[in-house]
Order: sequence, then structure tokens, then C-alpha cells
Amino acid sequence: MRIVAVRGVSWRGHEARVNLLLRVQNPGAWKLALNDIRFHCSFNGTATAVGHSTAELDLPAHGQADVPVSVDIDGQALLSVLATLPPDGTVSYVLDGAAEIEDTLLRVPFHQQGSVVLR
Repeated sequence: MRIVAVRGVSWRGHEARVNLLLRVQNPGAWKLALNDIRFHCSFNGTATAVGHSTAELDLPAHGQADVPVSVDIDGQALLSVLATLPPDGTVSYVLDGAAEIEDTLLRVPFHQQGSVVLR
């Protein structure tokens, strides 16, 4: 799982909501149905957000899908990240979480690091 795009930021008082597009991949030989994705996300090692998606997602064998999610983040933490953005707007991120396989108690953990443009 990785962030492929930041689709917007909205402010609500002392919190911000960041809309992300996640790409979920299935390297396995069987179709997977996921119904719950929970994760923590940090930007540039400082701003921590909590994300959750309950949309059902069918992943074909050896396939991928894009999932829109919103994460809530402390406004001050996000402002500190925005204050140090380089001219191209790129931030590093870390995603840690798990995805639940439909109708089971099985959770598939994930950890991903990368970079994305935050505008």
C-alpha cells in the first residue's frame, strides 16, 4: 500500500482533514476482498494522522486498486510540515497499518515508506 496522491486539505478548527489516494496491491495468486483498512501516517517524520477505510475493495490476483481515504491530523502538526516544504512540495511519508480480509478475522499488516507531493 502506498500513497499515490494528496487530493486536498480542509481545515476544521484545530484539525485538518487530508484526502489521500492509496494504491493497494495484491501480489498473491488469489482474489482478495478487503473490507477494513486502518493505518497511521506520518509526514516528514512529524505529523501523525490516523486513517480508516471501510469501503469494500476487491483486488484481483496479482492486481491493484486505488482507494480514496481521508485522514484527520492535528492542525499544528500539519502547519509545521507545510512550513518546511521544499519548492516542489514533496514530503516523505510512512504508512503503518493492517487490512482485514472480508468475513474473516485475518488482518494483513503493511509498512510502507515513500514520498508524495503535498499541495
